[in-house]
Amino acid sequence: MLQLVCLHLLAAVAAPSLVRTFGRRAFVGLAAVPGAAFVWALTQTPAMLAGPPYPSQSVSWVPSIGLSLDTRLDSLSWLMVVVVGGIGWLMGRI
Repeated sequence: MLQLVCLHLLAAVAAPSLVRTFGRRAFVGLAAVPGAAFVWALTQTPAMLAGPPYPSQSVSWVPSIGLSLDTRLDSLSWLMVVVVGGIGWLMGRI
């Protein structure tokens, strides 16, 4: 899950220079990022249908003070990733 967040961050940072260089054609490549999120969410469908416990990930961020980054994919967040990722992929393809 955190890998997808990092991938979106990298795409957002690279997007201005890609659009400046390639013009509208850059959006086809940038659409792969929400497309990857869409495909990943679809692969998580069996876990969503099975119910709790939902897929989660925890990464220790600052262990000396006990901070960690925790993510969880519940039913509503799964639905949002499918809708937003699917629409983002489609809009980049048009």
